[in-house]
Amino acid sequence: MIHPTIVPLLQSYYPFRSTPAVSLTENLPPGQKADILLLGCGDAASILFTCFVDTARKIDVTCCDDIPGIHARNVLLYTLLIDDKKDQSLDLIWNIYYHWAVDDKSLLLFDTQVLKLIELSESIDMWNDSVYGSSIRFCDAESLFKVRIYWICFSSHGLTGKLLLDSLSMKKYAIDKAKAFQEELLSGRKLFNPDSSRAASPATTSAECASAMEEVFKHWWEHGTVPPRNSSAFVPNPAFLYSQKSITLHHTLSPLLGFPLCTAFTPILKGSTFSVDREGKTATEYLVASAKKQFELWASAFRKAIQNKSVIRIFSGDALTFCFTLRSCQVLLPHRARSMNLFSSNVTSSCLTLHHSDYHSDKNAAPLCFDVIDSSDLCDHLGSLNVVSLASTLLKHLESSILYTEMTFEPETKAEDRQFEFFGVHLKTMALLLGLVAPQLFTNASDRFEEDPWVYESAKKWITNLRGLHRLRWRLSKTCENSSRNIHIDAKALAIFLGKVHDAMFEFENLGIPPESSDKLAGRKAILKLSFPHYTRASFASLLNILRTTVKTNWNECVEYLYDIIISTTPAGSLRSNSLQDLFLNMHLYGVDTGRFLKPDPATKLSKKLESTFPRLDTLPDVLCVTVRIPREMLKVFTDYDLCEKTDIGIQWLVSTAVALVCNFKSIEPGYTWFNTFSSVQIVFGTWHEQSNGNKCHPLIKEDYFLLDGKADLYASVMVPTQMLLKEGGAWVTCSILKTELNKKAYHEYLGEDLCLVGRSIFHEDVHLTQFMPGTHALPNFSVFKAEGNELASLVTTAQMEDDGSEILRLVHCIPPKSQVEKENIAALSSGVNIKFKTPLKAVISFGQFSHELTFPVPVSPSNCKVSVVKGCIEVEASLFNPILEDTSLFLFPISLIKTPTDSILPLSWTSTRINLDVMPVIDLTNEEAIPWFRYHTNLMMSKRDMFLMICPDEEKIAKIDLNKIQLELKNILFNLFIYYGGKKISPITCFGLMVHPDHAVTLVFPSCLRLDLANHTVVLDCAMVPVSDALKSDPKTKEVFESPMKSLDLEKHTITDVLNTFHLGGRAAKSESKTKKDLNSTPAHSPVAFFPMSQAASKAWEALMPSLVERCRTWEHVSSCEYVLTGEVPRAHEENGSASSPICSCGVGKFPQNYLSDEITKWPTLSYILERYATRATIAPIFVDPLVEDSIGRIMMIERMNFSGRGEIVGYGGYWDDEESSSDSEGSEVRCATCGSTHRKHYQDGIRELLTCSRCKRVKYCSQDCQKKDWKSHKPSCR
Repeated sequence: MIHPTIVPLLQSYYPFRSTPAVSLTENLPPGQKADILLLGCGDAASILFTCFVDTARKIDVTCCDDIPGIHARNVLLYTLLIDDKKDQSLDLIWNIYYHWAVDDKSLLLFDTQVLKLIELSESIDMWNDSVYGSSIRFCDAESLFKVRIYWICFSSHGLTGKLLLDSLSMKKYAIDKAKAFQEELLSGRKLFNPDSSRAASPATTSAECASAMEEVFKHWWEHGTVPPRNSSAFVPNPAFLYSQKSITLHHTLSPLLGFPLCTAFTPILKGSTFSVDREGKTATEYLVASAKKQFELWASAFRKAIQNKSVIRIFSGDALTFCFTLRSCQVLLPHRARSMNLFSSNVTSSCLTLHHSDYHSDKNAAPLCFDVIDSSDLCDHLGSLNVVSLASTLLKHLESSILYTEMTFEPETKAEDRQFEFFGVHLKTMALLLGLVAPQLFTNASDRFEEDPWVYESAKKWITNLRGLHRLRWRLSKTCENSSRNIHIDAKALAIFLGKVHDAMFEFENLGIPPESSDKLAGRKAILKLSFPHYTRASFASLLNILRTTVKTNWNECVEYLYDIIISTTPAGSLRSNSLQDLFLNMHLYGVDTGRFLKPDPATKLSKKLESTFPRLDTLPDVLCVTVRIPREMLKVFTDYDLCEKTDIGIQWLVSTAVALVCNFKSIEPGYTWFNTFSSVQIVFGTWHEQSNGNKCHPLIKEDYFLLDGKADLYASVMVPTQMLLKEGGAWVTCSILKTELNKKAYHEYLGEDLCLVGRSIFHEDVHLTQFMPGTHALPNFSVFKAEGNELASLVTTAQMEDDGSEILRLVHCIPPKSQVEKENIAALSSGVNIKFKTPLKAVISFGQFSHELTFPVPVSPSNCKVSVVKGCIEVEASLFNPILEDTSLFLFPISLIKTPTDSILPLSWTSTRINLDVMPVIDLTNEEAIPWFRYHTNLMMSKRDMFLMICPDEEKIAKIDLNKIQLELKNILFNLFIYYGGKKISPITCFGLMVHPDHAVTLVFPSCLRLDLANHTVVLDCAMVPVSDALKSDPKTKEVFESPMKSLDLEKHTITDVLNTFHLGGRAAKSESKTKKDLNSTPAHSPVAFFPMSQAASKAWEALMPSLVERCRTWEHVSSCEYVLTGEVPRAHEENGSASSPICSCGVGKFPQNYLSDEITKWPTLSYILERYATRATIAPIFVDPLVEDSIGRIMMIERMNFSGRGEIVGYGGYWDDEESSSDSEGSEVRCATCGSTHRKHYQDGIRELLTCSRCKRVKYCSQDCQKKDWKSHKPSCR
């Protein structure tokens, strides 16, 4: 539909998840039923994991994936788990799902279950009436049909003799092919899989991690199972190895990567649910046992979710088509439409028709819009503009609704370039136009740890194309939740921006490697980037169709400006100029065109020659379908032609090789020269048939499901303007491979300059002209997206663009008077209009006795805002909030009050994730040495700006980033809180406190335990939190807390050195005397509290943070008397008389699990009273920066390779101010000896003063051989 049609040549696939499972409901309020859509990721692991971490929630998950075999495996897994009510067959189920070689017992269970599924799936109605039908549903009959084919091929039931031998031979061929592909891809190099480090995070740098993960990988590929070796497991597993020849297992597959594996490299408290006996096990065996333990916990939670009426729905087909169909069903719901005449994929003749029992029913109807949409890495495969624009239309209009996408990026790129890379244009601007906002790009704060920078440095020894992975969260912009159009833009300014969008989408048409990419490696990357296009002109038209529902402008004027921009910047005769008619056609089909599309004259009389070719119709339609047959012998170019030998790209760059097809039309009449390319091609392998129905003939193509592996011809169909075909001499049509740099290199010698597969006159017998696509009876209604509600709401937000149209510069919010009195007051105003920002999203305008609360669609800058009276209205003008230029300390994890579907009012965190503390593993802190990564991990909170605030001596330069100092202080307090608590249970201290000065304590924190946050790959402190109020201080039973001598703990200041030393030791913490232990032991025994000092500004930031710390882990309900709801503010404001009050509500006070802090209560009985009367359970986690906003300190040290002295001091900081990579030769840089700190060589001769360089790693400097020898013992582990 809106993605180029790809002919798969060698498709590698993942039968199970290759990155750690995610919690799909982590950003939803607790207790709410969740409708979830998984796009392009038929993901069993995340569904099971979500059931485990969110046990009480009822979920309805719709899974979309275009590979039926993945669904076949997953449904097999679900049904096996449902049947295994007592976990008696869990090991066998593990074998079936994760091993490509199984034993006889596992194979028997597999065959029995597959046969059962085949018997229950003869029809979709039979399936729905089966034992599994209430829990596992199929969205359409075609999806069940495709999955059932796989089950039939999985089964060896009834096979004997030669048929059985052929089946085994086919499976052996499949694994041999996968191994050969992997060997060729790696070319003898050692594989470094970054996904393995992500799975083990935050324990990636543990000494045993890399070797254990590598051993599992090698063992699985060699023997088909996880370690240890099972000699009886030698039978090929059909669930892995039945496939077409063009599909193979991905070369990086490893069975444990879908699990959060940090539990294997972290001491877990004995007796907990995650505890695994390590006695007698190697590190690798313990890793496997830890993963299997999690699988056991997930399986149990999944069965409970099914018992709680959770539902899983299956769709096998194209994700974009599925989105469009669901959206169309929303709009056409009164008409009960279930089919939009769209094909379920670009390589089929079957239309997508949703099943009537789920999508044509008032009772228990399947969801058409969703609370959560997760697209995994689909943006990398189908184009981020396609995925985000269509998926956003399926979100429920609720503040809690959320869309997840994943993006990959080059680790070396700058943060602002990574943002630009996602859409190809300014990310915040494109999102705002679509009615979306990515909150973390405004807060620059995340409780999710994604990438360990040490991994990138380690990986460079083995691979050169390592990319970072970032999970983006999208919410509806604040004014788009309950209204359709959220923003107004000048038509010309919008057209300029859309012209840049058009250029970015079709960048691949600019053939030739850019000059800056002239080196071999960069040249390869440039070729690859431009050789896998994701967009057609239909993509662009579809985007504009959707933008018409979210942006208010003069659209006819905008489109005319846009046409002029595109045409004026398109060189004559270029690929882009050949696609102009394709653009006009799709703008017409999607309801966006303003008249450039030429329709045929109704009075046109066809010549006899044309009449014999055209379909018999009463009137000429605007468009016709042209279908071209491509003979099987012409497809040898895909099956016999060795692509890799004809390019210098190499197979390692072609893990998933594909080519896109286009249809070209040109004049064959003398005197006429025109050439048009159309890219929305539908292809089918099969044979042509025609069905007659009265006077009408409906063509269809009987499919060959073996595709390139089969024997049938290929048919390519495309819709074109009828007017183009009305020339007496006809036209010449060719089906060609889309011209890209890679395709030119690969196919030029075989197919010629035009890369043509076949060319025919439209009068040729291999060319068919029909009214509609074969297999359909009408045109799809592409213009289904229409604006809802009034053209202009009473409150209008106007976006003002940069002069060059590259991004939105500022927002202007207009507030018209509500009454005649207000109108008169505004007219009389010359000054006195006040604005007070509650948050960057909300502000209150007041004048006289009137006030207005306004909400901006995205955060704006309170410091760069002006209010004026214009034409009788109040206008508020503000630039977009920039977390680099603004103080974000009060806006790290903002919370707003939302109205739920049941009309209750609840607080919702805009960015922070929910965590079920009671199911997260507790870290055993009795042995600090067992957690060598802990200090290193918490240090990675620090950002690039934090680093320079700590070490930069230049006061003028510090002033540029001074706004960040409050956030830095907050991070430093969190770092010390973790370090003082982690592993130091010998101290008599029961509580940590935060205080501005001895008479101004802010908060008491009673730590319960340190836990792993498996969903966010970090650590959290499970604690009871007590805001220090006047009531607490005046309570006679708690006075001892404040009257006893208070120990003020010194905050550690050497985090830079910590991180640097950690990097030099390969990510493991350096052994040093612990100042923490000394300080804690010096605390007076009768003092139950040790206090951390903080500034007044930091205390305000902490109070703003506290509600999110509580909301993240709450298990209780807010009551009707909740202070948040009564005051309308989160956090609660202080009392008007200035007395101290709690910034959090009282709904959760005293609500703790049984035996919470029981050991501490035994030591200090007063604690029981405090918990009951004043404390609320909270979770404290590190705060990380967002990699699309700025770099963490670790990434700076590793990727930018800044200059450090051997003492851990950063001595060259020029790289920050000009954003250029600093080097040892940079002006102002000073490199020192790693041992003594000298800046020049000792005993130098001939005037040579430069330091000596380590001959092995070429990184560390020394002033002499003596200093090198002294440092060798500490330097050796990192010298590579």
